[in-house]
Amino acid sequence: MKRWATVGTYCGCGAPLAGAAAALEAFEKAAAAQPAKGRPQPRLTNVGKYVQSKSPALARKLAKVLQAHAKKVAPKLVQGYVQHLQKAQLMRLLHKDARGGKDTIDEIVANLGSADLGKTLTGELAGPMLAAFRRAAALGATQVGASVSTDQVDPKAVAYAEDRGGELIKDLADTTDDDMRDLLARAVDEGMSADDLSDAVQAAGAFGEARANTIARTELAFAHVQGNKEGWRASGQVAGKRWILGDLHDVPDECDDAAEAGVVGIDEDFADGISDPPAHPNCICDILPVLSDGDDDEDS
Repeated sequence: MKRWATVGTYCGCGAPLAGAAAALEAFEKAAAAQPAKGRPQPRLTNVGKYVQSKSPALARKLAKVLQAHAKKVAPKLVQGYVQHLQKAQLMRLLHKDARGGKDTIDEIVANLGSADLGKTLTGELAGPMLAAFRRAAALGATQVGASVSTDQVDPKAVAYAEDRGGELIKDLADTTDDDMRDLLARAVDEGMSADDLSDAVQAAGAFGEARANTIARTELAFAHVQGNKEGWRASGQVAGKRWILGDLHDVPDECDDAAEAGVVGIDEDFADGISDPPAHPNCICDILPVLSDGDDDEDS
């Protein structure tokens, strides 16, 4: 069976290493200082450092997009809400069934243009995702004493941004629509006035700074990890990976399961449905490359 050796900037400092041997030595020294048993210890990761550095500026841009959309959406939502109430009142006066609120709410939400919001947000994310992927690919190669060229990385970076962007447009739109459905249902139940509903839309979490920050942090983390893996693949030296808990990880969750899985193949899952960080929004866990030295050792 293969003898595995984990390499990389274990402490997350990001310092260039002379080669795979130096990387391995650095890892082994750091690993020796960690508890031999028990829960893996969180630490500052390369992903964490990058996210902390780049996410604030990106989050501010995303927040502006969300707030602009809230101002655009509020009148549409209020208009649909008022029309719904008028229709329901008329039906009651005519002694007819005034149900069907869910269908009406779905009709109102369908006209809010959330798909356009998804496209705009994804457009703002495209450049930062590309930059994160490229930077991480170079770092990943450096971790194992190799290097990658722009020609090697760019096609993969562009393909990643396009694929991830396509997923995001739908995900962001669906999440926004779900939040607006909940808000409309609450407005009906509480009998909100039109002004109160307008205020509630613009104060909604779907359009708030917290959501902008979560999107920025999570998508930069996704791109950074996938860029790392591309650098490792290009080096031709990496066969596996190990999960490292981020320094903000203070509550046990699925990340612990992934970390406790130990070494897995570079394209294998650590746990059910978890192949790479981030495992959840705002996750800044990371992975380290694992080299196979090519020796078969049945006793290892």
